[in-house]
Amino acid sequence: MVCEQEEDDELHPLLVTLSYDEMASYIEVDAPVFDLPIPPPVYEWVEAWVLENYQPEQRKKRTRQKWADESWKPLRDPVGR
Repeated sequence: MVCEQEEDDELHPLLVTLSYDEMASYIEVDAPVFDLPIPPPVYEWVEAWVLENYQPEQRKKRTRQKWADESWKPLRDPVGR
């Protein structure tokens, strides 16, 4: 559960998520995040949905991008010679 903190230091629930990535993004910005147990009916529902609908993404090979434009030319002689 992700909470938001008011000016008077009171915490209010903002978001409940099962996503590790989403939770990690809130931790990176120092938002209060709490670990709560998942009720068994919710766990069973999520598990059934994932087993029925999950499809792994196709892995794609990344290609290098040119970081310099055509007008840039490297120095022919090393510096300091």
